This record gives sequence, structure tokens and C-alpha cells, in this order.
Amino acid sequence: MVSIRHSSASCFIAYVEQRLCFALPKPHAVFQFFATSKDVAIGPAAVMSQTVGLIITYINERYPNRWLGPEIATTLAFICGFIVLGIGLLRIGWIIEFIPATAVSGYMTGSALNIASGQVPGLMGISGIK
Repeated sequence: MVSIRHSSASCFIAYVEQRLCFALPKPHAVFQFFATSKDVAIGPAAVMSQTVGLIITYINERYPNRWLGPEIATTLAFICGFIVLGIGLLRIGWIIEFIPATAVSGYMTGSALNIASGQVPGLMGISGIK
């Protein structure tokens, strides 16, 4: 159940229609058989969803009505996959070790605060703020 709510929230953060998220094959469906429940929903999915949502918003503002949100998200996933594949084939994954843990932690904390502050208008019943 945690995975379903988590996936729905990630789709909401990324501005992707929720019915499309449930139609996609879920790694959670396979992963739940091999991990404990605490491992299923923990990860950087919220930060990735926020980043994808920002990219979708930027592209839709720059090129209105040219692409749909799921098309942009799918293209972005392919681009990221090709980058990771290239890093793996060229055996240059050691470069990641040069990113300090404090920078990653700061980015994750900033994203968490951004997501949490974005929820405040809805909790307070304020409409019209995005």
C-alpha cells in the first residue's frame, strides 16, 4: 500500500497524470518480494519527481502545447539511461566519488524543504498558489 501512495505522490510532484503512472510496470511490484517493507518506499524518488516536474514545467513554458508531460518524462528517462549506460561502458563511474556527500545531502534537504513548503498552501486551504 505504501508503494501505491508513494507512486501516486511522485506522479503528482512530477505533474504527470496519475492514471498513466499506474499503467506503467512498477519495479515495486517485483522489489516487494525481495526486500522488507522499509526498503520499498525509501529512496530518492521524490527528489527525482520534483526535478522531472521542473523540467516538464520549463519545457511546457518554453514550447507550449508541443509535447505532453509523459512524453517529456519518457524522453528524459531515456536520456538519463543513455548517460548511465555510457558511464558504465566507458568505465568512468569513479568520477561519482568526487561528488561530496555534503553536497548530495544539502541537495536532498533543500528538495525536501521545497516539497514540504509546497504542501503548506494546501494544508492551510489557500488556493491559487503553485
